Amino acid sequence: MAKLTSRKYLLAKVPSTRSFPARSAMAALIVALFPLAALLTGCTTRRGGSAPTHTATVTASPQPTSTAVPTPTPTAAGTCSSGCLVFVANSTSSNVTVVDVALGAIVATIPIYYPKALAIAPNGSRAYACSGNNNGITIVDTSSMIIVGTVYGTGQLYGADPAPNGSLLLVTDYGNNGVNLVDTTTVVISATVSVGANPWGVRVTPNGSFAYVSNSGGDISVISLASRSVVATIQVGGIPRGVAVSPSGLLAYVANSALASVDVINTTSNTVVASIAEGTSPFGVALTSNGSRAYVAGSVVNIIDTASNSVTATLNLSATGIALVPNGSRAYLIGWGSGVLAVLDTLTNVVVATYPVGGGPVDVVARP
Repeated sequence: MAKLTSRKYLLAKVPSTRSFPARSAMAALIVALFPLAALLTGCTTRRGGSAPTHTATVTASPQPTSTAVPTPTPTAAGTCSSGCLVFVANSTSSNVTVVDVALGAIVATIPIYYPKALAIAPNGSRAYACSGNNNGITIVDTSSMIIVGTVYGTGQLYGADPAPNGSLLLVTDYGNNGVNLVDTTTVVISATVSVGANPWGVRVTPNGSFAYVSNSGGDISVISLASRSVVATIQVGGIPRGVAVSPSGLLAYVANSALASVDVINTTSNTVVASIAEGTSPFGVALTSNGSRAYVAGSVVNIIDTASNSVTATLNLSATGIALVPNGSRAYLIGWGSGVLAVLDTLTNVVVATYPVGGGPVDVVARP
C-alpha cells in the first residue's frame, strides 16, 4: 500500500505531555501546529456488580457563563447540513470552544475547568464536559450555550458517552478504575461500575444494552447496562484508547496506541476477530453512519475499509481526536498542541476549513 503524499501537514507532532499517559514510545504522537497557512492543504493520495450509589452535588448556574465570540473568519468556510455545531474541549486553556460550521464562525467559548471528554445528548439539547482534574461533569444547554448544572463525581474523568435513549451518561473514571453512570433525569450518579486499570474510552451499543470500555492496562471491559456490572473482559494488549461501535452493534473497533493497530471485536462472542496494522499510534476512531469506513486519528489519519479490514487511504494529517457528522460528509479533527479545529471533506479528503480554538484540545463532538 503506497502512502498518501502531501505538500503540507495539517498538524505537526510534538512530544506528549502528562495529559496523555502512555509509554515513552508514544511521545511523538501528540501534535503541534505548523503556521496556520499550512492548515489549508489536505492530502488525498489514495491507496488501492455496581458499586454503591453516589449522591451527586448539582449546582445550577443562575447567570450565563459562556462568552460569545464575535464572528472570527475561518480560513475557509463551506456549506453544512448535518452535525454543524461542533464542541471542542480545550484542556490547558480550561474552556470549550463552540463552532457553527454552517455560519463559518466560533459562536461561544464556555469556561470549564480542564475538560478532558465531551458528549452530546442524543436529542442534541445538552452537552456534557467532563473534567480531568476536579471531577466535575458540566452540563451545557446547547441552545443558549449556558451552563445549567454540574455533577460532582469521583476521580479523573477521561471518556464519556450517552445511552441511545439519553437516560444515562457513562463517564470513565481513570483514577479510580470505574465507570460512573449518571442518571440524566435526576442528575445524580446512580451507580459506579468497577472495570480494569485506568479506563479511558467508552461507547454504548446502539441498542443501549452494553458499553465497551477501554482500559489502559490492555483490556476491554463489557458492561451490561441492565445489571450494571461487567459481563466480559477482552484482552487486547497494548494501551487501548478510543472505541467505536458499528451501527449494527455487531462490531467494536478499538484504537490501540501502543501496538499501532485497530482491534476489531465481535460483540456477540466478545472476542477479537481482527487486528488491523495501521502503522501509527492511534488515539481516536470514528465510523461512518453506514459502518463502511473507519477513520483513525493518530500521527496520520488512516481510513479503513471495514469490509476488508484494510487501510485504503492515509492522510498526512496528524490528530488526536476525531468526530464524524451523522451523514458522513465531514470529519472534525483536533490535535493536542495545535489549538486548531480542522474540517475534512470526506469525499475529497481535503481540509476545507480551520478554526482557532483553545489550548490543548483533547476531544471533539458534533451535535446531531
